[in-house]
Amino acid sequence: MTVGAGSRRERPQPFADDWGAKGTPRPPTTIANPLGAAGRAERPTLARASVGARYRRYEVEELAAAPSVDGRGSMDLSPSGDEVAFAWDRSGTFEIYSAPLVGDRIIQLTSAGAASRSPRWSPDGRWLAFLRSEGDVPTALWLVDRDGERERRLTDATGYRDHAWSPDGARIAVADGAGDIRVLDPESGRNERIASGSFPRWSPDGRSIVFTARGAAAGDLGIVPGGGGAARALDTREGKSGSSIDARWSPDGATIAFTTTVRGHPEVAFARVRDGSVVRVERVGATPFADSDPEWRPDGRGVIYRRRAEGSVALRRVFTISHDDDGVADLPGVHSAQCVASDSDTVVSVLSQATRPADVVVRAGGAISIARVTASLPASIDPLALVEPVAIPIEGGIALAYLPHAEAGGPRSLVLYARPAEREWDPVAQLLANAGHVVVATDAEGADPAAFALRFGEAGIATRGATRVEARPALAYADRATRVRALDAMVSGLAGTTSGG
Repeated sequence: MTVGAGSRRERPQPFADDWGAKGTPRPPTTIANPLGAAGRAERPTLARASVGARYRRYEVEELAAAPSVDGRGSMDLSPSGDEVAFAWDRSGTFEIYSAPLVGDRIIQLTSAGAASRSPRWSPDGRWLAFLRSEGDVPTALWLVDRDGERERRLTDATGYRDHAWSPDGARIAVADGAGDIRVLDPESGRNERIASGSFPRWSPDGRSIVFTARGAAAGDLGIVPGGGGAARALDTREGKSGSSIDARWSPDGATIAFTTTVRGHPEVAFARVRDGSVVRVERVGATPFADSDPEWRPDGRGVIYRRRAEGSVALRRVFTISHDDDGVADLPGVHSAQCVASDSDTVVSVLSQATRPADVVVRAGGAISIARVTASLPASIDPLALVEPVAIPIEGGIALAYLPHAEAGGPRSLVLYARPAEREWDPVAQLLANAGHVVVATDAEGADPAAFALRFGEAGIATRGATRVEARPALAYADRATRVRALDAMVSGLAGTTSGG
């Protein structure tokens, strides 16, 4: 074909129609060749970043006093799906708050000065059932109305947890401190034991409760009539070793979604239930990741679940029929307590990140970015002046390395911080890195501080000593550590063991 001087050849269709559109928050996680050209695992780049004039030294009071939303099951969407209730320690103690998904109005519903957590909306949206503990007293079950004007205690303090309203709002199933499940009448306060276990969840018709069994049936799920009667084991493992926990009913009551470990690590599974028995079990794919905590979409077509990988916990969705699976929210950090709005696409969760305390966040259906309902990080703290950790592969998992910015001086000592390697808010790690120390977070048994010091030395990051610190006394430890040149100069009794590096 001859192309004349005045003609114009059509260019191929580009991969993206709009090159100016915002991209995804992080690159795709599918890697064609994760072992690299040499056929072996590639090490991450270990280098200290520079933030220039944005760097400044923070005091322990600034970072330690930052509030945080409680992400351990402590969030719930209203029946209308447009309002979220959560626990937040903005006042210094966890209290119950509510907020619309759109707008900036936040209402504090409780102000008892005692830890109040795990709000659950009643089906009519008029009340919130929540747990409260006072000092060393175990948790009791309470009610507060949606306007925060009336509170009422429903139970004695016996360590209650895992509560759920019945679909008609006439009863509440709750696990007590003795390991039993009780059904409680919120009007009279009367309650009765119906099974031994935890995490009770009502079927949509209110006739049955599925729960995580204990005792003789431990490791599997159970089902019991909501009005009382004989509990039965649900065979979700099909004779295999492992466990099944934390089941939730589909909107039509025909299927339960749960977490199982029959293949050696947590994964999401579905079980069809008929007449109180399991008729079929389907596990979702076969991945090396730890997948857990499925939450149903209101349309019943699939679930939103949590996936743990490289120190982050992302949210993904999978459909029950096709098992098609894709990402929902994968910003670096730990997502938890996810809820799905009535449109089945809008997802609300708690997100804790290495450089930001936990907040309630919303990813609207079809949106790429998230919106924050709460703002826990004080305005005086610049998240870009804090350190985003680097994942380091180790035997059996990863460690997270907090490398101090170049402006922090040093580096000083290496601190092996004995805690899970998760990219969540930790003022201890940030304080130490902000003061110039290299922090390695891992709970792997046998982790050797000196070995990490050698590895950083090979990357040109020399440290002056290697110290191990346990998580429990870590905040007091970090307060002192930020005020000395090298951690080996400290009394090791506070930190634990010390080795040269």
